[in-house]
Amino acid sequence: AAALEQIDPATVNTEYLDVLTRGWSRLQAHAPPQLSKVIYERAACPFGPEDGPPIREKPSIEMCEQVVDELTASLQMTTQAAKRQVTLALGLHDLPVVADGLRDGAICPARAELIVTRLFGLPDEQAQPIAEAAMAIAPGLTSGQPRPELDKLITQVDPAAAKPRHDTSIEQRKVVHGRNGEGTAYLSGCD
Repeated sequence: AAALEQIDPATVNTEYLDVLTRGWSRLQAHAPPQLSKVIYERAACPFGPEDGPPIREKPSIEMCEQVVDELTASLQMTTQAAKRQVTLALGLHDLPVVADGLRDGAICPARAELIVTRLFGLPDEQAQPIAEAAMAIAPGLTSGQPRPELDKLITQVDPAAAKPRHDTSIEQRKVVHGRNGEGTAYLSGCD
């Protein structure tokens, strides 16, 4: 970071601006997996004596909810954003191939979040091979394109799980509307 900060973008040509852009992008890619590691450890660390050794447990729902509340307060984020951070942290811990891809810059945080959320709730023996297959294709796709590919992979690994996931998607579908900054409105349907 210190080396990149010493380069004034106004003083370099196009080639070096491309290098500088890639450098800052790579540096930025290191933050999400590190933040997720810290959030996971917080979810796995129950309160104990301040001067005692660190204690680690499998994160429980109660501990995760507590971390969501802490993130909401300390980072001034919405509850929904905090839940997404905790879900990402749990998923990256359980799917190290995705965490490695994010840390190495093979995928962006949006693709990592998509893979983690689509595989959330699957047993490890099913989620791991799907994550590996997803990491083989995700780097060449935009952040929205892996979703149908993941759904195909999930259906191939566990056809019986497709129906409940489809039913849940139908139950959770909604219509979203609101105002745009220009005074116009938007209306969209999503699952």
